[in-house]
Amino acid sequence: MSPAPNNSHVIGLGRSGIAAARLLRQDGWQVTLSDRSPAPPLVEAIAELKQAGITVKLGHSCAVESELNLLVISPGVPWDAPPVKAAQAAGIETIGEMELAWRYLEDRPWVGITGTNGKTTTTALTAAIFQAAELTAPACGNIGYAACELALPETDPDWVIAEVSSYQIEAAPT
Repeated sequence: MSPAPNNSHVIGLGRSGIAAARLLRQDGWQVTLSDRSPAPPLVEAIAELKQAGITVKLGHSCAVESELNLLVISPGVPWDAPPVKAAQAAGIETIGEMELAWRYLEDRPWVGITGTNGKTTTTALTAAIFQAAELTAPACGNIGYAACELALPETDPDWVIAEVSSYQIEAAPT
């Protein structure tokens, strides 16, 4: 008997959620992507996700399924949202999109920029300095790419320059 497939659920149909879903699917995971909005303006993206084998559920929040192995929350999804708390109570690993990116890019050096003021400017400046040094070092996180986009095969960065907010750190145990 073959092992059960890894089942994941990504909450949030924004840029980060889409990138996380694509990354997991490319790694062989069964992926459901949900958003509480009944009709986000992403018709073309939704069609591409479905074609890639990702289940998209709109108009409701995530229901915790017993066979779920991993719940990934997009930035902006509250850490204390009912489906997140339910998944944690059920013992389902629950992480943020930044943590997922880290797991796929931990072999690359990272510069993580956080703080109260100036994060975006500092991140953009840092990425520009690295790029002037002829390194592939795109900005990600709250600016530029979603962090998981950098882990997709077509990106392949030398460095990860990430603007990381407190709510992203909260959802990233490592």
